[in-house]
Amino acid sequence: MSKVASASDGIKAVVASFGAFLQDTLARAESVKPTSAIEPALDKSDFPELQAQLSQALGPELIQTDDSTDPKKFQRFAVIETAVRDTFGDLIVSFNMNMLRYCILGQFLT
Repeated sequence: MSKVASASDGIKAVVASFGAFLQDTLARAESVKPTSAIEPALDKSDFPELQAQLSQALGPELIQTDDSTDPKKFQRFAVIETAVRDTFGDLIVSFNMNMLRYCILGQFLT
């Protein structure tokens, strides 16, 4: 296997890991706040281990530092952007349009 294919597989694994992190975080948010109301907002204290879980999802190679010249910054951004885009796409596909109609109708009735 070439170095390029090996690196590509490694990046795919990190994207999958970060995608799983996003799914777990969304599930946790839904369990903490089961209603769809905007208020009260979620708080950082609702996710006490978030930073550690984020670091674990990205792996030791992509842990963010305070160094603005960090060469891994672009790769970290690409991994996060790809996983978020994939997760957002999955959410759109699974969204029930009838629920949107119900929410809009409910807002007019209140």
